[in-house]
Amino acid sequence: MNTIENYKVTHIVNFAAQGMVAESWESPDQWIRTNVLSLSYLLKDLHKIDHIKSFVQASTPEVYGVCHNALESHNYAPSTPYAASKAAADALLHAYSKTHGFPVRYTRASNVYGGGQQLYRIVPKTIFTILNKGKLSLHGGGHSVRSFVHINDVSIGTYKVACSGHNGEIYHVAGTQLVSIRDLVYAICQLMDVAPEEYLIEGEQRTGSDSLYQLNADKINRELSWRPSVILEQGLEEVIFWVKENFEILKHISPEYVHKQ
Repeated sequence: MNTIENYKVTHIVNFAAQGMVAESWESPDQWIRTNVLSLSYLLKDLHKIDHIKSFVQASTPEVYGVCHNALESHNYAPSTPYAASKAAADALLHAYSKTHGFPVRYTRASNVYGGGQQLYRIVPKTIFTILNKGKLSLHGGGHSVRSFVHINDVSIGTYKVACSGHNGEIYHVAGTQLVSIRDLVYAICQLMDVAPEEYLIEGEQRTGSDSLYQLNADKINRELSWRPSVILEQGLEEVIFWVKENFEILKHISPEYVHKQ
């Protein structure tokens, strides 16, 4: 808090959160503690600082549950402790905005990917598994449908919301191309010129996994002139290049998620 005061910080983006979905069922109290309780400690003093112009909360479409072409006004229907914790965080921020005029703005991004991403995320994990001659489990057969958005586009969208968005408003930072996880993995295999059958195994569906997230991003396009610029194939090729270039380092890192309290 002293740093924010001393440097007269005007714009804050909050990415701090426990972000895994299925794993949140194992220790839901930790997700609540990090995503809600810790935020409440922060806001208790932060909302009193007058020179803050915007506080961008990186929210998630998970708060909606299954959604098709959802607008920012879509009702909340979280399906996991992670989603419920993020919905609670949004509600807490709304209370500070409504009562104290706290300058919160929300982003909800579709599935983010790009070079440098953690290996347990589906895009780098698929590429790493192929290069490592391993096996990739497709949970529920990989039939869940998502839209993917490149980290460069997310960064630009977040910056636009922080600098030019409106307080109290939600903005969807989302790709337009829907793809099933299975088709995404097949596309990566095709780009790497390998047969999917050599690397894929069928896995059980994750607990509470939603079948579809599709966000309508017309609002951020209309108000802030943002739209995704990196097409999926181009972005996948970039991540393939990154994993190959850094494979000797990455092969010493576990591609599985390791929970830290």
